[in-house]
Amino acid sequence: MGRVHDAIRTRDRASGSATWFTSAFTIGGAYIVGGLVPLVPYMLVPAVPDAMVWSVISTGVALLAFGAIKGRFTGMNLVRSAVQTLVVGGLAAGAAFGLAHAFS
Repeated sequence: MGRVHDAIRTRDRASGSATWFTSAFTIGGAYIVGGLVPLVPYMLVPAVPDAMVWSVISTGVALLAFGAIKGRFTGMNLVRSAVQTLVVGGLAAGAAFGLAHAFS
């Protein structure tokens, strides 16, 4: 890991760019946006059961969109990438929901 880190730092210094800075804010921004997607319905819809339905729908749509974008950048079939991201994200969300319910 040290050699890779040193190579990146050397490349950044040589080019004079702040790629680490851009990368950090891009990742941080993505986490904020990704975290807000399932929470916004709870802020906008007064009834919690209805908000949960909208949260699941908006999260599913976001996962499909992010998966398609991922497919575009990686050269993978867009539909396959979108569905794969939806399934993995859905399983992760279901596991988190189940664990939260089990421990509450």
